[in-house]
Amino acid sequence: MLHRLTEDRDRILDRLKARESDLRDYNYLQGELRDTDVTENALYRSTFVRFYQVRRDGDWQRVFFSILEREKNNRAISFGEVLSELFRTARHKGRPQIESSFSSKLVATVRPELPVYDSRVSSNLKLRTPGYDMTQENRMLRFINEVYPELMRQTVEMTQDSNFATLRRTFNATFPQYAHFTDVKKLDLFLWEYRP
Repeated sequence: MLHRLTEDRDRILDRLKARESDLRDYNYLQGELRDTDVTENALYRSTFVRFYQVRRDGDWQRVFFSILEREKNNRAISFGEVLSELFRTARHKGRPQIESSFSSKLVATVRPELPVYDSRVSSNLKLRTPGYDMTQENRMLRFINEVYPELMRQTVEMTQDSNFATLRRTFNATFPQYAHFTDVKKLDLFLWEYRP
């Protein structure tokens, strides 16, 4: 995958330039997180919703942002904890959903050294998503015990690979104002914009 990202880096960077407002939004979200109450700050919430394409109702968002506010200084927060809490809350309201993507986004907001899981990244990294032929609880456990650990393993492997230095260098040269983004976030941006 790194080889393909490196070969396609100019096209990916062009797409990122066209969407530079997304980089500004991400920078704002990370910079403001610990200095604001995310449950009260409408600009923070609307920026988060826009950047991460949150298509959930107000009740769901209230629960989500209350978890983010409560956990924003928890450097030990885990994907499994957030996924389980969102699932329990949704099940209690009669709408159980496995929120693997949004759980990872919340965790990566607090701990930007951790990866984001979403369908595009999953597809590009060929992660095996649990099917719907099992119970919701078993699907959730698969995400916690198999899918997300595999995403973390691949992310660590790729960011430590010598070929990643080329991606880092070109990103930093193109966007020096965002050179402080973690390597994991830079990789995530390349993966998100990669079109096979």
